[in-house]
This record gives sequence, C-alpha cells and structure tokens, in this order.
Amino acid sequence: MNHLRSYINNINTNKLIRQCELNQCWKEVVFLYYSTNQYDHAINTIIEHSPEAFSHEQFVSIITKVTNQKLLFKGILFYLEEEPELINNLLQVIGTKLDSQKLIQIMSKSGNMEIINDFLKTLQHDNNQVINDEINKFLLEEEDYKGLYNSIQTYSNYDQNLILNEIAKSDLPEMKRIAALIYRKNKQYDKALQLCQEWKLYQEAMETVRECNNPELATNLIEFFLSKEMYEHYCASLFACYDQLTPDLVMEWVWRYPGCHSWSQP
Repeated sequence: MNHLRSYINNINTNKLIRQCELNQCWKEVVFLYYSTNQYDHAINTIIEHSPEAFSHEQFVSIITKVTNQKLLFKGILFYLEEEPELINNLLQVIGTKLDSQKLIQIMSKSGNMEIINDFLKTLQHDNNQVINDEINKFLLEEEDYKGLYNSIQTYSNYDQNLILNEIAKSDLPEMKRIAALIYRKNKQYDKALQLCQEWKLYQEAMETVRECNNPELATNLIEFFLSKEMYEHYCASLFACYDQLTPDLVMEWVWRYPGCHSWSQP
C-alpha cells in the first residue's frame, strides 16, 4: 500500500487493479479505484468484499462523491445488514442526496424505521408530510406525548386522521389533549369540547370555548360545570368567556343553581 501511495501517478492503474483483483488485494483495489476517481467501483468493491475492504471512515469519504441513487441506497442496505449501529452516521453525510420518501419505504419495508428516527428528525425542518408522519408514528408508538405535541405544534404538514385514530386507542389524558388541540386547529370546537369534557380536561375545555367565541358552546360548558356543582370551574369560565355571556343569563343560573350565587357576583 505504501508503494501505491508513493507511485500512484507513475503506474498503469487499470492493469494493476486487475492484478490486485486476481490476488484478492481488496484494500489496494479500493485505493486504486478511489485514486482514479472511480468512486462507484470503489464502493461496490467494499460492499462485495467487506471483511477485507471495509473501513467506515473510508466508506463515508468515498460515498460522499457518489451521485448514483441506486448505489447510495445499496450502501444503506449494506449498512443495515453489516453496520446498523453506524447507519445514522452514514445518513448524516449523504442524507441530502437521498430521496427521503424512498428511504422511508426501504426502512419501513425492512422493519428498521426506529434505527433512523434520529436522522429523520434532522430533516423535519422541511415540513415534509412523509417525514412528519413517520416521526409522529414513532412518537405515538412510544407514547411520547411531549414529543408529539411539539411535533404537531411546530410542523403543520401531517396526516391528522392518522394521529386522531391512534389517539382514540390510547387511555392517556395527555394524548387526548393532543387530539383536542388538533380539533381546535381545524376549528372543530364542538368535537374538542366534547373530548375535553369526557376526559376531564377542564382547562383545555375553557381555552376551547374562549378561542372559538361561540356563546352556545360557552353556555353548554358552564351549564355542564353547574350540573356537576363544580363552582370553581364555573367561576373560571365566567372570566374566560365574559364577553360571550349576558348578565340576564348569569342571573338565570344563580336562580337555577343556588350554590353558584357567591361565585357569580363580585
């Protein structure tokens, strides 16, 4: 190898490559291909003779010069099979060259989506639905409600039905909060309010009626609190929705629900 490095400009590389192949000197073959800008051949040689030829640092330095999409994905499949712990390092280097949708299809088909989750997060700034959906699926599976909340708040391009259908199977109130948030973003305030009342998410319920500025929904929520003798929530709702209520309606509640009298007047 030292001889090759010293005399690379003075040798017939094609002839020497053939001789090295005959003698199974695969590291030397890779070096010769790389030195003559035959990057595709160098990568293929490493993949086909990895026990003798593979070096992560060298592979990464060579594949950055490859433009052939088929070969790039061949390199990814090679890493999945032989060096899965290093695949995110590889993707960080060549990720911008890849068709992200094809990458997700390959990883999903092979059952390896979890491996590249960290890498996908680095691409989420593009607000690509395919990427957002895969990240959200992973967060749902992990019941990472904080991560999911941040994802849908920051990136708007995602399959809402996918998230709502999965959250419907969950018993976590934190997940129900996210469903209510999605309904609110779509101005489906009645669904958001129904969900909040069902799961006792009363703070979110009050935020919903305040946001929608719908006197009917505000009235329904307040009467719900009154029927449950939840007078503190009743009082908080009066403040939250004061511009949606009329004095005569409040006085009617005082008459119908005597327990709320002291909560209704200053």
